[in-house]
Amino acid sequence: MNEHILQSYIDNITMHFGVNQEFIFSEGQKLEKTEPRQLFFYLCHKRGIPIVAVQKFMSKAGFDMHHATIYQSIRKMQEKIEGDSDYNDLVTRLMKVSVNV
Repeated sequence: MNEHILQSYIDNITMHFGVNQEFIFSEGQKLEKTEPRQLFFYLCHKRGIPIVAVQKFMSKAGFDMHHATIYQSIRKMQEKIEGDSDYNDLVTRLMKVSVNV
């Protein structure tokens, strides 16, 4: 599994939103938590990383997330991107993977 890619996405998202990883994956449905979380799942999906691999990565970091929740988050983010072209630019920026492995 390409853990460095997943961690790079997390790092990019936390820097963009000015929050930490624990905040993003803590329980809660407020937009400031759900949007970065949904973006992470969407970036992984767009990269072709299976949901099971994302679950394993998160579980290893102490965050358990149900398969259906991740899938629903991906769908919600796809809808946001279709409705707001600014998200395409954001996704492109956040998908850049750090080469410092």
